[in-house]
Amino acid sequence: MPNANDSRNALHELEHHALSTSESEEHRYVLAVPSELPVLAAHFPGSPIVPAFVELREVVGRAASAWPRLGAWRGASALKFQAPIRPGDRLELRLRRAEGTERVRFTIVITDGSAPGTRCAVGTLLFEGAQEPA
Repeated sequence: MPNANDSRNALHELEHHALSTSESEEHRYVLAVPSELPVLAAHFPGSPIVPAFVELREVVGRAASAWPRLGAWRGASALKFQAPIRPGDRLELRLRRAEGTERVRFTIVITDGSAPGTRCAVGTLLFEGAQEPA
């Protein structure tokens, strides 16, 4: 399980923007997948892709940094890994938190690289105090 306090980001952050409304707060990151990422050598040789646990660790770590008062990360719901992320891809990670909740919705989209415009992963992170959906 990814650790929200793990500060080792595997993906390189190129940009970060924070947006707020009266109902929600959103953070957008532009990330780059370095071709020298060590985990790529074993996942899968000849056709490397970023493992889902690396994607999730990135999302959890950035959400915990964006909203440090959320408390401990305790899981995810509606988690879907829809397309592979490859070395050299540039990504947009969107994190959105509704005002007053301990849930953070996320989306990862390839913006440049192997498949521009492709949504790679979506889900909802649950932090301390969040209730499971019924």
